[in-house]
Amino acid sequence: MVDQYAVEDRALALEITKSEILRIKILLGIFGTLFLLSGAFYLIAPERYAEIFQGRLDVGRLPVFFGIVTLLYSFGLAVTSAFARRGKNLPAVGRFVNAAVEGMLPSAALWFLSLRGDVVGSLSMPPLIAYSFFVVLSVTRLNPLISLTTGFTGAATYLWFAYTTIHAGNPPVESVLFTLPSHVIKAVFIFLSAAIAAFVASQLRKRVMHVIDSVRQKQELETLFGEHVSQEVVQKLVASRGNDLAEIRHITALFLDIRSFTTFSESRSAHEVYTELNKLLDFMIDIVHEHSGIINKFLGDGFLAVFGAPLDDNSHALNAVKTAQKISEELKKRTADGSVVNLGIGIGIHSGEALTGNVGSNKRKEYTVIGDVINVASRIEQLNKQFKTEILVSEEVRTALGNPATLIEKGEVAVKGRERPVRVFSLT
Repeated sequence: MVDQYAVEDRALALEITKSEILRIKILLGIFGTLFLLSGAFYLIAPERYAEIFQGRLDVGRLPVFFGIVTLLYSFGLAVTSAFARRGKNLPAVGRFVNAAVEGMLPSAALWFLSLRGDVVGSLSMPPLIAYSFFVVLSVTRLNPLISLTTGFTGAATYLWFAYTTIHAGNPPVESVLFTLPSHVIKAVFIFLSAAIAAFVASQLRKRVMHVIDSVRQKQELETLFGEHVSQEVVQKLVASRGNDLAEIRHITALFLDIRSFTTFSESRSAHEVYTELNKLLDFMIDIVHEHSGIINKFLGDGFLAVFGAPLDDNSHALNAVKTAQKISEELKKRTADGSVVNLGIGIGIHSGEALTGNVGSNKRKEYTVIGDVINVASRIEQLNKQFKTEILVSEEVRTALGNPATLIEKGEVAVKGRERPVRVFSLT
């Protein structure tokens, strides 16, 4: 059976590897300290050391055992760190072997300390507590199978140790605490603690994956909509989980062209052209965002802004017109104070139905708007040169605004690609 947690999400797996390194360092510090303290105590005051254990333990075995465990964790730290430096995770088999070894460590300690012959003492020694200690630590791997592995190996090896010692006739038969059923109960509790740890690890993993998925989804949406979407729009898209993006919508398209920019560019360096273009587009994009629009495409020295998609906006026509007016006002202000080059603009606005959605392949997608509304808005923008105006809107936009008196009719104009003429209006 394939371990469903063996093929982990890369981001989560790398974080778990970092957590594993920290866990190993902590355990290495604990066992290293115990090794030094037990060794020092044994060398400095062996008689006092022996008195503590009432002569029931060969105290020289403690520093040896702690030294062996310290070496094991040093090796584990070196291997795990080597994988982390290469940006890889410790293989699943390595993690399960590590879990099994940790589950067996308390049993190994019981066996090692019982070699003097005091089996009764060993069965009541602190290593029994260590089973739960390692089971609890297994939760940090966020893998319920690893927690179960730690608990199972711990319970199985403890039961094996208890059975072999009882079978050898070492514990006093009259003591109910040292009969096989009592040890079976202890083993069951060790495994039950592992089952609880596995459940906790599973729940923590789900929550961590939910957070990672949320972050990834936000990153994907930000990539999908580029850096041309306001934070408010991004937040709403994340909240809606990006659903239902492909649909027919009634939108307003705004085409903006910076006049004479090609001529301006001819006598300037590429860096100067780049700098000046960014100065112009920077405040224009901010204004689009302020009015709930998105920049759908950059067109060299201009752009296409869309209002009413991908999110609902009942005032998309009004917001598009307000955007055009604000851009015009801000451009005049900045031109006057010399912060941007003195170039004009042309803006065309049209409302209508369009197909909106993600277009592309699995490797590369782009949010786009397709429909006659886009073509008409582009043609209307070009009519500014004919009428010597700055902002032109279609009759559909004028109707959506409630036929305001501030719009001056320029008449019906034939536009390329359409059989019927387009009635256009300029803003005073």
